[in-house]
Amino acid sequence: MLYGTTSGGGSAGFGTVFKLAPPTAPGGTWTETILHSFTDQNGDGATPVAALALSSTGVLYGTTSAGGTAGKGTVFAIVP
Repeated sequence: MLYGTTSGGGSAGFGTVFKLAPPTAPGGTWTETILHSFTDQNGDGATPVAALALSSTGVLYGTTSAGGTAGKGTVFAIVP
């Protein structure tokens, strides 16, 4: 699996956290799954720009550069 973020796009245009799963057969297509689409609403973050960190328990941690309750960004955790 490969995990990453986009700084834009998603359902509200404020970025996403995604997972890419490798093809099951050589030459096949990778499968993308959106794990979270940032909304910049109700304390949710916006515009993730840094790398994700994966804990030993499988939790993904990251930050956003905007959004959150003060509009200054958030720290988030996602269980894929």
